[in-house]
Amino acid sequence: MKHHPIADVWPMMDEGKLQELADDIRKNGQLVPVWVYQGKILDGRNRWAACKIAGVEPKTKEYTGDEPTAFAVALNDRRRHMNKGSLAAVAAELLPFFEADAKKRQIRKPKAESVVEKVPQQTPRKAREEAAASVGVNDRYVSDAKKVKQEAPEVFERLKAGRITLQD
Repeated sequence: MKHHPIADVWPMMDEGKLQELADDIRKNGQLVPVWVYQGKILDGRNRWAACKIAGVEPKTKEYTGDEPTAFAVALNDRRRHMNKGSLAAVAAELLPFFEADAKKRQIRKPKAESVVEKVPQQTPRKAREEAAASVGVNDRYVSDAKKVKQEAPEVFERLKAGRITLQD
């Protein structure tokens, strides 16, 4: 199954960890489903690959909400041990998705004279701030990581993988 672009912002497990997950799935079964959105894996690429290695048919569940970026972030970042540079790189790659989600929210303006319109609304955060907050880093780190991605893609991949930090 193809991966959703949102899922691709997180690095895959190395071969050893993937084999450990496959062994665990073979022994204990798949405990967490692979989440699918728009016919692609939104969350669970490693589980999908481990199931294939283990010879187990992957269990999937369809995501039907309207905030796939926030959903994927909530599932992924709570399970991973990543340094601030790696998290900033992930946030930089999530940025276009948060921007797209923000545009969708702008389109869904409340009708005039609705209850929502009469209640004071929170000032919406910039997509960069939302991406940064979603992974627990400062939005300046996201700007720095985005700049690295634009100017030195090979360095960005090392940053994302946690082999270097933003201070290196």
